[in-house]
Amino acid sequence: MTIIGERGMNELHIDLNRVGRMHVHTPMASRFDRTRWGIEHPVEWSTERDQTDRRLIPRFLEDAVGLAAPTQTPVSTPKSLAFRVIYQLLLFALNEEAEWDARNAQLDSSGMMSDNELPYFDNIESAQDALHRGTTVSGQAISRYDFWGMLRDGRCLGLIQTDGTLHLPGHDPVPLMSVYNANKRDILPTAMEIRDLLTA
Repeated sequence: MTIIGERGMNELHIDLNRVGRMHVHTPMASRFDRTRWGIEHPVEWSTERDQTDRRLIPRFLEDAVGLAAPTQTPVSTPKSLAFRVIYQLLLFALNEEAEWDARNAQLDSSGMMSDNELPYFDNIESAQDALHRGTTVSGQAISRYDFWGMLRDGRCLGLIQTDGTLHLPGHDPVPLMSVYNANKRDILPTAMEIRDLLTA
């Protein structure tokens, strides 16, 4: 998983690689004092798991690249809502027997298939249409990077597009923001409704 700033990798570039290490690729902030954290860089995933404070590693990474912690929760945008829904869907599935996963439709993080073989768009016509005909807000062509496959036991149930759209086999696209607003902007019932749509 890679976090890139709006102006590209030179502005901000943090990634979590397949081996389980978090790397900061941009220059460390001048005021960053790594000794006060007691955390080695790159950060091992086992280090994150060992923390009792789930915010410690994100705060460390924010400090390393010079990001200020937000003073209030930002308003959800379609893009942030897409990732909030993905997070909640995976959280719901933690104790299930079925294995849930969210995979980028372009990159095969499992290493099992080449990127061109990912079958996530099969039978999801609205996603195929969006991929071939759509453009982003900035006017760029939409790419497979803009879609996340929601998988259960290896089968793609649907695609969540980073513009805040849910694509399902045999259905019209579902705007996540409409579902969110209908649920009084509460993420839990929103994600439950999306889960119901995925598993119907």
